[in-house]
Amino acid sequence: MKEIISCVLIAFSMLGCVAHTPTDSHRAEFLIEQLASDFPPAHEDLYHGPELAISIFGDQEDEQPDPSRVANYERIWNAKDQLKSLGLNAFPALVNAIDDERYSYSGVYAAWRNHSVGDACFFIIQSQVEYYGYGYKSRQAPSTGSTAPSFTKPSYLYAMRNHGLEAWWEERKYLSLQELQIEALEWTIEQEVSAGFTNPEQKKIILEPLENRLAELRVP
Repeated sequence: MKEIISCVLIAFSMLGCVAHTPTDSHRAEFLIEQLASDFPPAHEDLYHGPELAISIFGDQEDEQPDPSRVANYERIWNAKDQLKSLGLNAFPALVNAIDDERYSYSGVYAAWRNHSVGDACFFIIQSQVEYYGYGYKSRQAPSTGSTAPSFTKPSYLYAMRNHGLEAWWEERKYLSLQELQIEALEWTIEQEVSAGFTNPEQKKIILEPLENRLAELRVP
């Protein structure tokens, strides 16, 4: 009987070795390495010259993209998606990589922007913690003392990053994602209210989406 039990235990032990998979933390670290591009950016950061039509693959938009560049880009995007799917389990590794200066990918907004691996990690966290709400870059607000749209849309995570994202995470690593989202929304609403509104309509279109989302998150 003892021999049978021993055989069973050995079998389970061997099965455990075969079925072993990396922890989420190790997997996150591996995926973060996949965020680093094999190619340099096509333009310097903030470029907005005549060749802005060059694609993120480094080719003219009317040319066939280099397959190796396409594969590089797809690897980076796949790693981003997988890191996001890990949720909070990836946050420690993402926070640790915030200062990684290696080039990752580019995007075209008002100008060409180059993003580092650290930027990519930050955006992955931000996309899960923050709720964007009403879309604007800047708006008029009584607190600015200007009639120009000079109040910049507040970002909870950018504010936390300015004070040290490592310390932010250390203080909140036992919170759930829902609790982090609630804190971010409460902070954002406080910033918007503190800036003030030019009229009831502006107040409504800015606060209503935030307050509605906050109410949803607070439902038991």
